[in-house]
Amino acid sequence: MLGFRTNETKLEDIDCGVSLIADYFDIFDPINNGSPILFPVENASNTSSVPYGKYTRYVSSPTYDTYVYISDNLKGGGTVSFEVQLDANNDPTEWSGEYFGWYDNILFAKVNETGYVRVKAILGQNIGGNDSTSSYSSQYYSDYFENETSDNVNETPSCTEVARSP
Repeated sequence: MLGFRTNETKLEDIDCGVSLIADYFDIFDPINNGSPILFPVENASNTSSVPYGKYTRYVSSPTYDTYVYISDNLKGGGTVSFEVQLDANNDPTEWSGEYFGWYDNILFAKVNETGYVRVKAILGQNIGGNDSTSSYSSQYYSDYFENETSDNVNETPSCTEVARSP
């Protein structure tokens, strides 16, 4: 879990990146195989896979819903922008070159509510030096930055669409 605290009454924008290297998680299908990811994962988009040597990889960069939590103590603080990235790399000493790689989870959201707020995240893969499913080349990434100055989260594209959880 990532947590950010403030002693102020206004939360500043969050920009955070975390990288992990380990030999025990699955870079080929992290959503379904319990690898480090921004949890919970709900409403995942197309996660179909294609063969990649003796493994499979995602056909495209799937998006999924997850949550950010903003304390009720911060009401009236305005819109908070979240830019959170979690990169997971498999250990290059444990994997041959064509199977070495990483995946990234990226969450971009502009939130002006408190409590648990549903946001979109995207997962990209880079396996064996092939970055064809990089999150940074996705429509999600482009849509977010084309509307970066928008303060009204209800009118921005799907990448920043927020809704209170049930």
